[in-house]
Amino acid sequence: MKTVSTVSRILILSFIVALSAYAAEDKHPQRPSRAELEQRLENLRTACADDIAALCSDAEGPQVIRCLKENSDSLTVATCQQEVAQIPNRPPHHPRPPGGECNQAPEAAE
Repeated sequence: MKTVSTVSRILILSFIVALSAYAAEDKHPQRPSRAELEQRLENLRTACADDIAALCSDAEGPQVIRCLKENSDSLTVATCQQEVAQIPNRPPHHPRPPGGECNQAPEAAE
């Protein structure tokens, strides 16, 4: 009986350690402050001015960032490539349907 008790204790202790490590993992890192975001954007504009003019002249606002990411293989300035590589990928934007109901399942394609 003593062996089962020791094995049970080891399993429980292992589970607690694993659970603690899982809980300590930072799943939602803190978002950068507005000032940090503005600084990053300014760095991007400065580093990528030539590439924005050449590749993304028709883009405005957030479309400029999307354009730079889509054309990352064509960027000519190393600092611009570095700045664009630091931009996290965002999931695609899904606008709300008319009426604002977001929890409806999408209609199946025919």
